[in-house]
Amino acid sequence: MLRNIPINIDVIHVEQPWLWPLAVKIKGLRAYTSVLLVYGSQNIEEPLKRGIFDNYNVDDAEDFLNEVNNLERRAAREADLTIAVTQEEADVLTSWA
Repeated sequence: MLRNIPINIDVIHVEQPWLWPLAVKIKGLRAYTSVLLVYGSQNIEEPLKRGIFDNYNVDDAEDFLNEVNNLERRAAREADLTIAVTQEEADVLTSWA
């Protein structure tokens, strides 16, 4: 994967939290320590996933939902810049960071 990343990048933008750990790992590499990390999701993921699971009667999803919540909170806290689409989302993300 590293062979596909240009040496000179300024920003890594992660649109959803799933690849946040990879972005942090890349920033930890000597060549990328000055890279800015941006987290910008189009929604708060845990309630969205919870609604989907409820619609499909998925049981025993609490551990997964907790992981989603923790990952998104981590991204909001660790990002150099966090972007929200709505004021409601901005309020939630701000409360986490």
